[in-house]
Amino acid sequence: ARMVSPFGAGSIGTAVPVIAASSGLRRGQFNVISGLEESTLAAAALRLPGTSRTRFGIVETSGGTVKVRATILVHDGRSITSAFVTREYTVGPRQLVLVDNMSASIIGPNRDESFGALHNLQLRFEVVEGDGSAAIFVSSIDNQSGDEAIRFE
Repeated sequence: ARMVSPFGAGSIGTAVPVIAASSGLRRGQFNVISGLEESTLAAAALRLPGTSRTRFGIVETSGGTVKVRATILVHDGRSITSAFVTREYTVGPRQLVLVDNMSASIIGPNRDESFGALHNLQLRFEVVEGDGSAAIFVSSIDNQSGDEAIRFE
């Protein structure tokens, strides 16, 4: 499979692994994806080298409906405190929900001003309602080149 996104005056794409339709998280199951990076929107717009942005996708794979809770752990290595911020996404049968600007989508529109560039984030996905199943992936995109790496875990 292939995923294509607009980039500059053209587009850029990447291969997407094929997974079994029976795979995916069910109610009560969760998955944590770590080591995520998220630049500010300004860095992304300027295509600064050495910066990246992250998006994620939720695919309902079994023909039911699911509600997925995405929780981002925001921490600063210089502090002993962390913030957990949560948002829920409802995904219909065989639907794909693709969320750009991962941290702004969960934290809110003031994400850049409140936190700046974010490093080594953890993102936890949990199916909290529904009779379907959810396959989760994250996509890290290099702001300068547009190169994209997709992770299923």
